[in-house]
Amino acid sequence: MLNRFIHYDWDEYSDMFSGMPKGLEILMSYLKGQVQVFARKDYPASQDSEVSYKFTPGMHEPWNLGATTEFLRIRDALDEIDANRWESVIKFEGGNNEPVDLVQYIEDNYSDTSKYYLIINLNPEKELIISRDTVNGIIFTMGKVTVENGATLNGAIIAAGRGYDPRNKVGGSAAEFDSYGNPRFREL
Repeated sequence: MLNRFIHYDWDEYSDMFSGMPKGLEILMSYLKGQVQVFARKDYPASQDSEVSYKFTPGMHEPWNLGATTEFLRIRDALDEIDANRWESVIKFEGGNNEPVDLVQYIEDNYSDTSKYYLIINLNPEKELIISRDTVNGIIFTMGKVTVENGATLNGAIIAAGRGYDPRNKVGGSAAEFDSYGNPRFREL
C-alpha cells in the first residue's frame, strides 16, 4: 500500500503531497475506517490542542429517521432480545446496581460454563467482574467490565469509551496508570 510513496531522494520521500507523509495519511484514513466503529477521534495538527471526540452516526432504518449513534443503535437492537428464549444470552437490565461476578453468575445460573455467551449489560451503573477462571463470549456493556489478575475473557468487549489520546494520555478513559506512571487497561 505504501510502496508508491517510497522514493530514494529525500526531498521526494518527505514531500507532503507525493511522499511518505501522504502515504501515511492515506493509511491512517484506511485504518480509522476499521477501528472507529462507534466513535471518531479527530486529531489536531499539534499535540498541544485537544482531540475532538465525535460519535459515529448509526445506520438509519427507513421507518426511523431520528438521529442516533451506532453504539446506541446496537444497544436498542440488543434490548429487543428476550434472554429467556435463548440459553446462550445473559442480559442485565435496570434495577440492581450491585457488581456481578460473571464466573459465579454463570456457574449459578447456567449448566455449561465453557459455552460461549452473548452477555448484554444495559445498566450503565453495573460493573461486570471476571475475577477468576475463564468467561467465553461477547460482552456488550453500557457499564464497566473488570478483568482481574489471572482471569481470562475469550471473546470481546464492546463498550463506548474514550481511549488514548496524545495530549490527555488516558485521562477520562477506562485506563489508569501503574505505579511507574505507565498507562494500562485494567478496567475496560
